[in-house]
Amino acid sequence: MARADVIGSQRLVLSSPDLIDDLTPKMQRILTRANGRRDRDLMVRVWYPAQAPLDAGSRKHYGFHSAAIDFAIDPAGNHDILAKLRNRKRRSNTYQNAKPDTARPLPVILYSHGNGNAAEANEPYFEALVQRGYVVVSIGHSFAASLVTLEEGRVAKVDPDLQAYFESELSEDRRNPDLAFDEATADALAALPLGAVPEGDLLDRYHYLVSEVLSGSRAYLALWVADIELVLASLEDINTSAGSHGLTGMFDLSRVGAMGHSFGGAASRHFCDSEPRCKVSINMDGTDPTRRDERIRNPHMRYYFDVKGQVAQNVRDGARRDRDFLRLMRKLFHQRQRHESHAMIAAADSDLVVLSPRKISHLDFTVGWLNLHRYGPGKRVWQRVIRQTSLPFLDLYLRPDQAGNEMCRTLDRSRGFRLMYTNLCG
Repeated sequence: MARADVIGSQRLVLSSPDLIDDLTPKMQRILTRANGRRDRDLMVRVWYPAQAPLDAGSRKHYGFHSAAIDFAIDPAGNHDILAKLRNRKRRSNTYQNAKPDTARPLPVILYSHGNGNAAEANEPYFEALVQRGYVVVSIGHSFAASLVTLEEGRVAKVDPDLQAYFESELSEDRRNPDLAFDEATADALAALPLGAVPEGDLLDRYHYLVSEVLSGSRAYLALWVADIELVLASLEDINTSAGSHGLTGMFDLSRVGAMGHSFGGAASRHFCDSEPRCKVSINMDGTDPTRRDERIRNPHMRYYFDVKGQVAQNVRDGARRDRDFLRLMRKLFHQRQRHESHAMIAAADSDLVVLSPRKISHLDFTVGWLNLHRYGPGKRVWQRVIRQTSLPFLDLYLRPDQAGNEMCRTLDRSRGFRLMYTNLCG
C-alpha cells in the first residue's frame, strides 16, 4: 500500500439524541446537566491522506486544537503545562482541513484518549498510522476530555460530578465479605506465573472487585464504549453522504481497529469485543476491569508501564523516598500488572500480546512530541517502541497482505521492551 505523502486533519462534531438512554440514571442526570440537554455531543479529529493544493499556513504545531484555542487545555485554568506547550511548540506534519485523498478506502483506527486528556495528544503517532496506510479517528469524550469544542464554538471541559461518579465504589455495608480481595489473595494471585491457571477463588475475588466494588468505573466504561459505537455509526453515514468534509468513501469499515491510552485503552478493548467489524484492539496502559465470564474475543495488545519508571514518576511527583515505602510501591505496581494479566489470559479467546516498554511511566504513553513531565525517557524511547510493536500488530489483522512475519520477529528481538506474555507465535 502506498505511503501517504501528505497528511490532513479535520474536526467534526457528532450528536446522538438517545446515546445515554441505556446508562445508569445517575449518569444520565450528570450528562444532561453538563450538556444542557439530553443529547450526547462528541468531537472527533480525523487524520487522513491528503492531496494538493495545500495551504502552508494550515500546517500547525503538534497538539493544535483550533484557531480560537491553540491547545486543548482550558486557557482560564492557569495550568503550568499550557505555558510549556506554548513556549515549546513543534511544527507537525499535518495540514488542517486539507483536501482528503479518497482514491481508495482505508482501514480505520478508532482512538480514545486517557481520562482528562485530549483527542490531539498522540498526534505524531496518528501521523505514523496514516503513513502506514490507515485513517485515524480520535474521539474527544465530552466532559471527560481536557477540552473539546462542539457546535457553534461551545466548549466542554472535564466535569467534576462525572469524575466523582467514576471514582465511586460500592459502600462497605453492601459488599460481600466472602469475596474480599485481601492482601493474602493479592499476594497469591501475583505470585503465579503468567499462563498458569489460578486455583480456587482467586480470580473470582478479583472479578468481584473490578466488576462490583468499583461500580463507578463500570458505569463510566459503558459511557465510553457507547461513545465509540456512536462514532462508528456516524462514520457509516459520512462514508456514503456527500458533504463539505470531503471524506465520502474514505473509510473501509470492514477493517476497524480500536486503541487508546489509559481509560481509553480499556474502553477500546471492551468496544472491540462487542463489535464484529472491529478486528484488533490495543490498550496503552489503561486499567482494564475484565469481568467474570467475560471473553476477549479479538486479538489484543496490552502495554504496561515499567515498574521502575512508574516509581520514578511518583517520586518526582512528591512521593515519599524512604526504602520501605518505595518497596511497597514497587510491590503494588507489580501486583496490579500480574492481576490484570492473569484475568486477561484467562479470558482470551484469540491472540494476546502483553508487554512493557522499558523505563516508561504511565504519562509517557501520551503527549508524544514533547518531554513535558520529565518522568522518563518519553518520546526518546516510547515513540520508537510503540511503532516497532503496535504497527506490525495492527497490520497482522487489518492489512494481512502487508504483514508477513514481522510481528513475531519483533517479539523475538524484544528491543526496548519486556515481553510479559504472548500466545501469538507458538
